[in-house]
Amino acid sequence: MSTEVKTKWYNKRALLFLSCWLFFPLGLYGVWKSSEVAKRWKYVITALILILYVPYIFILLNGDAQAPQKISSSPPQKLKKEQNIPIPDYSIIKIHNMAPYKISYDLLIHEELSKAQLERIRSSILEQTQDEYEKTFIVFYLPGMEVDAGGWAIGHSDREVEIFGR
Repeated sequence: MSTEVKTKWYNKRALLFLSCWLFFPLGLYGVWKSSEVAKRWKYVITALILILYVPYIFILLNGDAQAPQKISSSPPQKLKKEQNIPIPDYSIIKIHNMAPYKISYDLLIHEELSKAQLERIRSSILEQTQDEYEKTFIVFYLPGMEVDAGGWAIGHSDREVEIFGR
């Protein structure tokens, strides 16, 4: 009878590296359990994993995973008094929320609108989001356009609406 000593997975460097990369909690456990990794490298690897993955987890938990906010298509009363242009009808297709950094809206407009009408929509959304987000992005789509394949027009918190057309 032969006596084979089975090497644990966390003492195999290739498996340990893969587990750190693909499933870091298991990899981190393996790093600290391993007798093959020197103690100073355990600290270095732990620090690298924390630097790489903690911000990513924060973005996932606070980003699109949140329930999208409902935005009213009618602006606050202050905007209605300032401008005579009525707010055209639009529908929210999708909201990408990465609070507090940015929020972006994919909007469906039901017909080609003038730049002033698009600015009116942009202003009403900015009025509702300016205190919560550093940047706001708006992509306007016409019926039949594919979402995420380029919009008919775009609006930003930093500059005026730009119309690209079909």
